[in-house]
Formats: sequence, C-alpha cells, structure tokens
Amino acid sequence: MNISKLRQSNSQQINADDLLSSPVTVTVTGAVEGTAEQPVLVSVAEVQGKTYRPSLTMRKVLGAVWGDETNVWIGRRLTLYRNPDIRFGGQVVGGIEISAMSGIDRPVEVSVLEKRGKRKAFTVQPLADAAPGRDWQSELQLAGTDIEALRALGNAALRAKADQSVIAAIRAAVDQAQKGGTE
Repeated sequence: MNISKLRQSNSQQINADDLLSSPVTVTVTGAVEGTAEQPVLVSVAEVQGKTYRPSLTMRKVLGAVWGDETNVWIGRRLTLYRNPDIRFGGQVVGGIEISAMSGIDRPVEVSVLEKRGKRKAFTVQPLADAAPGRDWQSELQLAGTDIEALRALGNAALRAKADQSVIAAIRAAVDQAQKGGTE
C-alpha cells in the first residue's frame, strides 16, 4: 500500500505538508482577494480544488518580481517548496516558499523582513515560461483524497491524452477516496 495520498491535508489550500516529498511547479490561472487572514488566493492549473495562499513575505516576492496586478500573473509559472525552517508565532512550523518564477531571465534578489528589524535577501531563480509535460504523479499526490480535485485531474488527463497508466492511477484514487480511504 502506498500511503502518500493518506498523508495529504484535507483543506482547500496547498499546505507545506503537501510538499514534503518534493517541490511542485504550478501555472497561475487566477488570483482573487481572500480574507484578512489569507488576503490572496492564487488558483493554479495543476491542483484543482486547492489554492496557493502566499504568506506576506511571498506576496512581497510575487509583487517585486511580477508586479502588483494579479491579472499579469495569469499563465506564469512558479515552483513552490516546503521550507522546514519557517517560523510562525515563535514556533518552527514549516511553510511554503517560492524557489523559481517564469517571466524572468536571471535570478532576482528581493530584500524581505526576516524578523523585526532584520532583513535578508531572498533569491528567486528563473523558470522556463512553457511548462514541460505535466507531472501527473505530483498532481495526484497533491489532490490527495479530494474527490472533486481527483475528478478534475482525471478530466484534465483525459483531455491531455495522458498515458493509460496515469488515467488508471487517477481512477483508482477516485475509487479509494469514494470508499473513504479504507483498504
């Protein structure tokens, strides 16, 4: 039994723990204003049903690199990874950071606040504008047991004429999620 899908958080956002095994590169499909706690909700093509909700620091990086108008972000790509050293409320909890972004031709350094009164340089690497073939396994892992996200992924795989083994794996994940994750 592969437990990767059983380790996924059950939420509507991409969480740092979703990225324990590997970083994920996503394509921005839109961004909307959220709540005071999560002011920006970034939808991505590769993870249906979940949004990327960047921290204040990552919102500053996004704005510095791509600009503050989110309509410009659509179609651009970024690589998200889990940084285990991220602190929140004085505790080391881990969080999501951006390692690479499309639309730039060289590394970009952004000065960000590390902690009160102390700044650090945060570097973003360039990322190719065009996506290579989709990483269906990573997307399947990120979808976890979210039936809607799995179905959307399955539909995308069918439209993209993905390999039959990919479609079979997605169908198996849907079946498993419908059974409540029991083996």
